[in-house]
Amino acid sequence: MRLLCFREKASDSHVVSSVVSGLLVFSMVVLLPEIGMAQQNSRPVETTNPDRRSPTPNGGSTSNYWSEEKLRAAKPLDLPTVNKPLKYSDPKAGLSPNAAGQEQSSPGSPPVEEVAPSPNILFKPAPPPEGGAASEPEPLATSDFGAKYSHTRVFPSNAVSTYPYRATGRLFFSDPRTGGNFVCTASAVQRRIIATAGHCVYNATGKYFNSNFLFVPAYNNGAAPYGQWGWAFAITTATWANGNGSVPNAADYALIEAGDTAISGAVRRLGDVVGWFGWRTLALAGEHSHILGLPVNLDNGQLLQQTAAQAHRNTNSNTVEFGSPMTGGSSGGPYVLDFGVGAAGQSPGVLNQVTGVMSYGYNGSREVGASILDSRWIGIWNTACAHRAGNCN
Repeated sequence: MRLLCFREKASDSHVVSSVVSGLLVFSMVVLLPEIGMAQQNSRPVETTNPDRRSPTPNGGSTSNYWSEEKLRAAKPLDLPTVNKPLKYSDPKAGLSPNAAGQEQSSPGSPPVEEVAPSPNILFKPAPPPEGGAASEPEPLATSDFGAKYSHTRVFPSNAVSTYPYRATGRLFFSDPRTGGNFVCTASAVQRRIIATAGHCVYNATGKYFNSNFLFVPAYNNGAAPYGQWGWAFAITTATWANGNGSVPNAADYALIEAGDTAISGAVRRLGDVVGWFGWRTLALAGEHSHILGLPVNLDNGQLLQQTAAQAHRNTNSNTVEFGSPMTGGSSGGPYVLDFGVGAAGQSPGVLNQVTGVMSYGYNGSREVGASILDSRWIGIWNTACAHRAGNCN
């Protein structure tokens, strides 16, 4: 299924990275003009990176890049922090004036192929720092700004291998300029499409893409029960790419096309194996969300965490803030509407819909934010789905 893009009120261009004939080529495709007051430079951008071969099956050169030691040593990417005064609106007042387009949605789906989790150990994680995690949030489940939330580790531990948890996992990647290896959180949102933060995919300060993306759904303390999935294509919004890395950003999100991978003796698509979340635009503000992530400050980033929280406040930058103790490593984690397994009589069309992804925080204040999905999401979604037959329904 490929959704049509509404060109209403405002719009966006977006940056594309794809693997073509063994070469990684970047280009800017202009779909729509920029958003009102948040206008950005939308000139085409084109560059090349070192050769990355097609990642199908089993990740190709991407999986060859990731040795056990590199996987173990990959560092959680710092969660971007707000460093300027923000303007807020009443969460009941509706959307930011910079939100664009009409509300649209796409349904999620449980796995369509029965694949049992395997005891596939990628590496043995290093023990956590003495005295517990790298930093401990205060026990009071309230942010410094008064946002209430409830937080736990996902339990029991094997729950991460069940849908919908298993659609979320760890995203490994490398920085081609510094040579550093990092991790974020990401989720399957269609058969071959992964959603994460724009800052996990594109360095907006240096103006270049990260590389060697490797997604491990249902990641659990060094284990990959549903394998590891390389990448073929990545796309983020011009709003993020031209924002110089500053947050809050009106469209800090990105999509990655996963390569097909051999699982249980057959080459399969990611979403067919782990299922996928749906998504809904213009739905983050004023809602209750279930936030998933692998933050380094909790269980050393090795076990999936979950926060349940009501939207606390809207910014004038097209973002919504919630209470949560998650920090670095949780970037890109999904904010999910109606998370879980539906009850008899409940409409399945509204279950497990992503309305945003983890974008920024406030230096340990237990307040985090996400960009509202809007027409900019639709633009990159249409491109990602059309990139290869079978990427989406």
